[in-house]
Amino acid sequence: MPGKNIQVIMGGGRQCLQSDVKGSPADPIDTWSCYSKDGRDLIRDWIVDKSKRKATFQVLQNNEELQKADLNAEYTLGIFANGHLKMDFERDKGPKGMPSLLNMTETAIKLLSSHKNGYVLMVEGGMIDFAHHRGHARKALDETVAFSDAIARALEVTDPKETLIIVTSDHSHSMVFSGYPDRGTNVLSYTESAMDKEPFTSLLYGTGGPNNYQFTVENNTAKRIDPSKNDTTDFEYSQQAVVLTDEVTHSGTDVLVYANGPMAHLFTSVHEQSYVAYVISYAARIGPHRDGLGNGTTSLSVNMLSMIVLITIPIIKYYTS
Repeated sequence: MPGKNIQVIMGGGRQCLQSDVKGSPADPIDTWSCYSKDGRDLIRDWIVDKSKRKATFQVLQNNEELQKADLNAEYTLGIFANGHLKMDFERDKGPKGMPSLLNMTETAIKLLSSHKNGYVLMVEGGMIDFAHHRGHARKALDETVAFSDAIARALEVTDPKETLIIVTSDHSHSMVFSGYPDRGTNVLSYTESAMDKEPFTSLLYGTGGPNNYQFTVENNTAKRIDPSKNDTTDFEYSQQAVVLTDEVTHSGTDVLVYANGPMAHLFTSVHEQSYVAYVISYAARIGPHRDGLGNGTTSLSVNMLSMIVLITIPIIKYYTS
């Protein structure tokens, strides 16, 4: 079973792990995700594997269970949704609902902090990307706030002398902030074109699906639909796009890498994206840098490396010897 040695896994995907899962009003079947019908139950297989190893383990399914998690368990599997997790603005925040990215991050750190040789944790704020692909800027910004909250909590519950926290992304999106709106204008509002005097949303997408392609034809001339006739601050509002595609696409803009803690100085300047993985390998003394550089560098030790996917918080905790 791939990943069977990973000690903390949290997210959605129940309908991908178990066959013929039934949905509910609070947690419907996700039509954007895979749906297993092969008769397998990978959650049960995970439990069987840990039982055979005589390891301590737990399976968590909601807010309440996450809050009561056994922080001494060797293995934790948290599956909180049939498909993708709900976005923060719409998730059920009650005991039986889905936990926040902040709560999952904090619990994961607490579960891993007892490891004497350190740990590597990868956290993805994946719903930011999900919202952008559908051209919903309000959702993307709201999820970015939730992601920022998770980063802040990670900084609070870790020691900066022992923990390297990296925040980055594997790509950008085609959303831009354009025009000259008046001071104090809501970023989700609109401004007026100096050329045709027609309003346009301050946040625009270079490409977008049919919901973002907001043009009409009048007298054989394409004309933008007036955004002032809609609530542009609504979570479901689709910002205007220039080119019609099946959905909003990625862009080639450089992305930022933020780092705090030991070895953070290695992330200064501009680099190719593959450089990030090499720094993680070097800082954690894993992969090609398991034995260091052969020049008497500080001896560091952690037990695994995470891949950087979308917008993530890889957290590397290590100890000098």
